[in-house]
Formats: sequence, structure tokens, C-alpha cells
Amino acid sequence: MEKTNSNTELAASIDQIIQSISNKFNLAIVQPEEVKVDCEKLRELHKLATLNSQYIDLDPLFPLLQKRSGIIAEYVFSFLEESLKFQSDIHPIVEALLSSRDKLLAFKALDIAVRLAEVGKLKVSRSFIRFLAARMEMERSFFIEKKAITNLSKIVKKYKPGIKFHQLDPIMVLYLEEEQLDLRKLAAKILDSKEQAVKQNVIESLFGKKMADFFSPYFVFTNASYSDLLCIQPEKLSALKNDFIKAKSIISDKLLCKVISKLGWDHINLGIEVQALNGITFGNSPPFMVSDLEATLFKKCEGAQQTSKLYLILSYGGQEADEKTNKNQNDPITRYRAYNLNHASLLSDFLDIGPLSPEKVRDIIRRMDQIVKDYVTLFSHISEECSILPGVYQKIKNKIFRELDGDFKTAQFSPNLTRLVQSFEEPKSVGSVRTLHGLKRYLHQNGLRMGFKLAVGGRSPNRTVDIITANDEGIKFVLSKIRFADFEPFKK
Repeated sequence: MEKTNSNTELAASIDQIIQSISNKFNLAIVQPEEVKVDCEKLRELHKLATLNSQYIDLDPLFPLLQKRSGIIAEYVFSFLEESLKFQSDIHPIVEALLSSRDKLLAFKALDIAVRLAEVGKLKVSRSFIRFLAARMEMERSFFIEKKAITNLSKIVKKYKPGIKFHQLDPIMVLYLEEEQLDLRKLAAKILDSKEQAVKQNVIESLFGKKMADFFSPYFVFTNASYSDLLCIQPEKLSALKNDFIKAKSIISDKLLCKVISKLGWDHINLGIEVQALNGITFGNSPPFMVSDLEATLFKKCEGAQQTSKLYLILSYGGQEADEKTNKNQNDPITRYRAYNLNHASLLSDFLDIGPLSPEKVRDIIRRMDQIVKDYVTLFSHISEECSILPGVYQKIKNKIFRELDGDFKTAQFSPNLTRLVQSFEEPKSVGSVRTLHGLKRYLHQNGLRMGFKLAVGGRSPNRTVDIITANDEGIKFVLSKIRFADFEPFKK
């Protein structure tokens, strides 16, 4: 009975310290020494709990490493690193360490993961590699740097697929035989880091011998990478081949290769169109750019002269939206559409020149509740700011409600309440937001930018259109400004 009470008191003390550390991480100004003292206390109590074979839930500490960087994060990181030797399942702690917001700590976590994988303490499963792939795809991820990719390669090499594959190298298994695109992208990054040309047998495995024979000269000329090949969808290759054949009937093979090299395969993988244009002048007139057939007619006119010949090239790139996109309201695409419609509707309220009323303010807050909820749901896996967004929003709401309660009996709202709701601002981060209008603007602008990632899970818009003008000597002008996220199936 005494031992049970003792264990209960020990667990309560540990929970209290963990809560204390969590509260400090939520403060605007934190005293590092206070966090250090809490971590030292927690370290001693954790050792005592381990000696008593008592389970301690450390999960509340995990999100803290994503909230802060610097010395206070280092204290929590060090404690969790030490606690690894007492855990039967180390994956949750390793993943928490790898999720560190601090770059140096994230790199240190990779070193730890490599060491544990090499001695067999960290099982490199498919789900763990998916976690690594997700970290690589996050906004401003440290995992795309060369040093990180080197360590990721060491970790992935310890992966042992549960079923028999044609490939022996686990990285090639992920690249050639895995269905999940995020895993294939991770493998491609690792393979590209070796800076070696893609072998012909890999190209044939991806596209088949017939297509490989046709496209290989272009892959060789452009020094196509593993990531380049991954952006080309095998089921669309036949249409792309037809586009290449049509293009070669108008421009030289050499010029076509130059265009691909200039744009990159990810900007041309959905198709290319080429049109020959002839400059026809009459006397001192500017040239009229017309097709070959039209030029034949114009040349019959008196005073007509052909002064130039250009090629207008349109290329289509990116990745298509899934034709079977789920229309369920919880589907990210459907939720994102509703999110933007909510923003558009709310904007009219902020721009309304009429006076505020309690009902109007509460309606704005009701819709902002949904916007914040949708933002966190949609982008928490992309942006670390989502971890502090609810707290920032709640503080603004609390200030508004306090002012609203104080102004309830007055005919006119106070200047402070009006400012909290309607004042325009351009915050650079969630933490710098001071007004409801400012938060709405920040979430809308940032949401539009990050919405691109919902299309294909990548770092950029999922569709591009490039415009090139060229002549027989080479490329003259390139316009690469058209970038957008397309949530519908591609139709050219």
C-alpha cells in the first residue's frame, strides 16, 4: 500500500514538473535557468521512477521541441536524449528529437538516429521512413541539406522490407517499387546526393524499354536526375512522346534539348507545344508574327517581306491532381476550398464602413474560429507556427471579449476594441499578430502560399506554364512566371 502511494506521489511530482516546463515554453520571455532547474529535477525523479520500474509519460514534452529553439530547447532535448536508454520503445522520443525546431538540435538528432540504427536499437520501419519523408517535405526543412541527406541515407540503408522485392538496395526498393510518392521522393533525394548519372536499367524499370530508348538521349543531354525522372508519370509518357515528335517536326532536336535543359523536366513533363512564327513587314511597319500558312498568303501582297522567323514554345509542368479526389468535407482539398470561401466572406465584414455591433463582432469571431481550426488542420504538418497559433488567437479573443463586456451598455465601442477587431496590419509571423484583421490577413496570405503543397505534397505549386521564344540559333526569351495549384485533373 505504501509503495503504491509512493509511486502515485512520484508520478504526480513528475507530471507537475513537466507541466511547469510546458508553461514556461508558452511564455513570451523565458528564463533559461528556470527550465534548466526543472529539467534537472525531472532527471532525478525519472531515474527514481526507472529504478521502481514505474512507467512515466513523457509525451507532453515532445511538442516543446517544435515550439522553441536555443538553450531552453537544448535542456529538454538533452533530457529526452538521456531517457532513451530507459525506454523499451525509443521511436516516439527519436521522432520528437528529429522534429526539433532548432537546426543544430535537428542535426544532432539525426546523428543520434544513425548511431541507434547502426547498432540495431532503432528499427527502421516503413512508417519511420514515412516520418522522415514528411520532415523533409516540411516548410524550410533542414532535412534537404546535404549533411542531413547523408545521414538519412545511412538510416534508410538499415531498412529491411517485409516482402521480397526485385531490388536488393533498400533505397532502390523505395525509389522503384514503393507506391507512396513521399517515400520515392526521399529515395530520389538520397540517390541524387551521390551525383551519379541515372543508369539505363533504372530508366527501363521506370518507363519500359521502348520509352526508355526514345527518351534516354534527352535524359543524357539534360543530365536528368532521379528526382527529374520521378516527376514524369509513366501513364502520361505516350502523350509526351507524341508532343516531342510534333515539336521535332518544327524545331531541331538540339533546340528541343536546350529548352528542356533550360526549364527542367518538372516544367515540361505534362507536355510541350511549338508554333513557328514568321515576321512579315510592309515597308517600315513593325513585323506581324504569323503562322507558316498565313505567311504564304501575306508574301503574295505587294511590299510584303519576311524579316524573321521565331518559334513560340509553351511547356506544361507539374503534377496532376488526382481524378478521384475525395469530395468528403474532411478531405484537405474540400476543406481548403471552404477555408478560402470563408476568408472571402469575412473580408467584406472587415471592409464594411458601417459601425461595429456586438452581434457583428461575435459573428466575425465565430467565423475566425473556423478559419483558425481549418488552418491548423490543413497545415500543421507543413508549418510549425500551427503549434502556437491557437494560443495567439485565444489571447486576441480574450482581449476583445473583455472590451466587449465593458462596452456592452454603451452606444459606441471604445477605440481599443475597434482597433483589436478592424485595424489593418501586415504581420511577418503569427507571433507578431496584434489584431483580428491582421490575423485574418496573415492566415489568408500564408494559406494561399501553403495551399500549393496540398495539391501534390511538394514545396511548390503543382502546375506551371512556361513561355519561350527561340530561333534556329537558340533560346531568345523565357517567361517562367505562371505558377498555380490545380486541384482538378489536367486537361491540355
